[in-house]
Amino acid sequence: MNCTSSETRKTLSFLLRSCITHSAALQCHAQTFVQGLLPNTILETDLLLVYSKLGLLHEARKVFDKMLDRKNMYSWNIMIASYAQNCMYSDALMVFREFKRCGLRPDHYTLPPLFKASVGVDDACIGSMCHGLVIRLGYEGYVVVANSVLEFYVKYGAMPLASCVFSNMFCRDSVAWNLMISGFGRAGLYSDAMHCFREMVSLNAMMRMDFMTLPSVLNACGKEGDLLKVREVHGYVVRSFGFDADAAIGNAVIDMYGKCGCLNDSEKVFRTLHLCESSHVDYHDILLWGTWKGRGISFAV
Repeated sequence: MNCTSSETRKTLSFLLRSCITHSAALQCHAQTFVQGLLPNTILETDLLLVYSKLGLLHEARKVFDKMLDRKNMYSWNIMIASYAQNCMYSDALMVFREFKRCGLRPDHYTLPPLFKASVGVDDACIGSMCHGLVIRLGYEGYVVVANSVLEFYVKYGAMPLASCVFSNMFCRDSVAWNLMISGFGRAGLYSDAMHCFREMVSLNAMMRMDFMTLPSVLNACGKEGDLLKVREVHGYVVRSFGFDADAAIGNAVIDMYGKCGCLNDSEKVFRTLHLCESSHVDYHDILLWGTWKGRGISFAV
């Protein structure tokens, strides 16, 4: 390989990694043919990555199928992850089956997308098999892997198994806590959701619950009808997010007080949120609870 070819490859590799449009990627790909630079593992992997990033999985697959280096783990992981991210779950699993036929050993990047694919094709056996691989290969210590296993069980509603995975996790980040809380809430295990919420807050004051999970905790409080718990979580919302929490949380707080029969509190929260221009509060919630309790709620909009 001469110096000119080496420099051209480096330049094209840089350009491919910088591509943000389909046309730019195609032009760079064309240059690899014009310059006679293929086959080359680095360039082919860069092509695979840019096509996957742009959602051009048909083009990515054509590059992948022509690659001579079938032991390049990076390329396999890109294809499996890209298919899973684009909801092409059967294709992700098909690539993984081919991966196994090549005698390759999955790493901690290979397995997380397979749990998502397992849920996507509604085949819990695949997820269970992948969990077995995680244990056998000793990948439980990788946060992204452990969270993927946890999410798999939560999405299937298998909360006893999810709790077992959660208890054995080496490191529990906010993703893991939020998964458990939302999972308990969806399963109707409201006391467990509240217990998990309290444990999360007490163990790590710096760890914040996300906007997607807080409504689950608020809903759990409302379902139990426990006003003390309602006020406890409302206090957490105010301390953590201020009075300008997003619309989903604001509506959940209003609904939570309504379910406990505290229409005055619902109305106060409503008026506080209504003052924030960015909040799109659900007027239907407070009107509904006002009607249900036989009270006329009126406000200017």
